[in-house]
Amino acid sequence: MYVRQLDQSLLASKVVVEVLKRKNSSVHTVVEFTSKEKALLDYLKENPRITLKEYCKLVNISRWRAQRIVVNLISVGVIRVFDIEKPEYYTLG
Repeated sequence: MYVRQLDQSLLASKVVVEVLKRKNSSVHTVVEFTSKEKALLDYLKENPRITLKEYCKLVNISRWRAQRIVVNLISVGVIRVFDIEKPEYYTLG
């Protein structure tokens, strides 16, 4: 899947694809705030942005689990994804 960014078509990341799928779905996202989500939000209060790799290291979880958490938080508007740069990064919503 590709997304349009200014005058370019860019390959969408797995996170962006999942967020778009949820946006077009009638199923609502419910997020349970665990220590993993809290750690991400606390980090973003002190720092302007974080990548998925940094988040995995921060809370010592797999990339798959980190992606799932990030997608959930993006879907409910708590954080935002910026995929202009590689690697993509996330900020507070």
